[in-house]
Amino acid sequence: MTVAGNTTVACPVGDPVFGQTTITGAADSLTWSTLGGEASAPGPVVQTTDPAGVVVVTGDQSMGVLSLAVQQNKPVGLWCAMPSATGWWDGVWADGQEKSALVVTNLDDTTANVTITVLGPTGPLAVPGLRQIPVNRFETRTVDLATFLADAGLTADKPVAIELKADSGRVMAYLHSGGSLGQDWRQTSVPPATDLVIPGVPATSGEANGSSRYLFVTNHGDNIARVQILGQGSGPAVPLAAADEGGDSGQTGAAGLVIQPHTTTLVDVSQALSGETIGVLVHAVPFATGESPQPVTAALVVVGDDMGSVAAQPPLAGGLRVPAVKDSSLVVTNPGPDSAVMTLTKRDAAGQEIGSDRVDLPVGTQAVPLSADAAATDVRVEGEAVRAVLVVPEVQGTPGLVVAPLGAGGASGLSVPLRHDPTLG
Repeated sequence: MTVAGNTTVACPVGDPVFGQTTITGAADSLTWSTLGGEASAPGPVVQTTDPAGVVVVTGDQSMGVLSLAVQQNKPVGLWCAMPSATGWWDGVWADGQEKSALVVTNLDDTTANVTITVLGPTGPLAVPGLRQIPVNRFETRTVDLATFLADAGLTADKPVAIELKADSGRVMAYLHSGGSLGQDWRQTSVPPATDLVIPGVPATSGEANGSSRYLFVTNHGDNIARVQILGQGSGPAVPLAAADEGGDSGQTGAAGLVIQPHTTTLVDVSQALSGETIGVLVHAVPFATGESPQPVTAALVVVGDDMGSVAAQPPLAGGLRVPAVKDSSLVVTNPGPDSAVMTLTKRDAAGQEIGSDRVDLPVGTQAVPLSADAAATDVRVEGEAVRAVLVVPEVQGTPGLVVAPLGAGGASGLSVPLRHDPTLG
């Protein structure tokens, strides 16, 4: 049985002092408003530039809404996301070189309270002021992590991981990173798990000039974790990085990456990825005989002329309407074991179908260009394991790297209104 319902998402807005924000969305039908404001009349699209605040969009299951901005002469962007009670981010810089902030929006008309936990290379950090942070109704609150972590002794080679939990209510949250490494907006990872897929991230134009790709993995378990890291290019995954048996957190070798409980670690995978567009698979395995694999989160960050990042994502479920963005494409990772098929249905500005294409997705990672003559494209996958990101190389004439995963934070959820039926027992 198919359940019909609506999705409500919140769209971040950049600081107008540093550049312009454009929010573009498409669906069979949607309405939008600024946070706490009156909703628009229903229609097939939303297009607004430099809104006064966070934009809230409600639409049917086909809806996809994208927020793109230029901040400090660098492009940033992400899919407008649904509220949640949890969130995880790996590879968070909070030092003089690159600063990060968690931007939290409460879409509901009651106060939410959130707690942020910080995990460093040697364990959890005791950071005053990050527990029970109130976020009032229809409020957006910025938690400047660089300020809270100023005395933690962090350096550029010691990023942290953060976990958000709403003790009451729910929020839409994303990570804003900015500094000498570039500008980036990042959605949450999937919850800690023993098997993760990070969709492919393309190389940046500066990678050949000493730029880097970093893989961050965080052990959320109570015991030592060992993970196997596989890279997946145009075919089955192959070992990418490993760690010596019994080694310290972050040590690399032949038997797997070893991570101490409640710590995060960094692996430089620049040479292993060789500047190619490759997805990354992370598999947790028992550290010792009789032990269980420990749950982990992971993210890949590319630093070149600009910063781009993507965390581990869930498989695409259902479909998503992708509004047209100049020169954008999809990078699609199929971890297998079976091939899949992607259907791209092109639509005009009125939402009418104007053509479709089928793309075979063998096991591996590949780039799929989007049509330049469509106002929006419906993306639907026949298969259970495929992940995808929208890659935007330029925003408002400003080149850089925007990597927006179609998954957690994308329009993949459903809000179904519940009603009391007195005839049921």
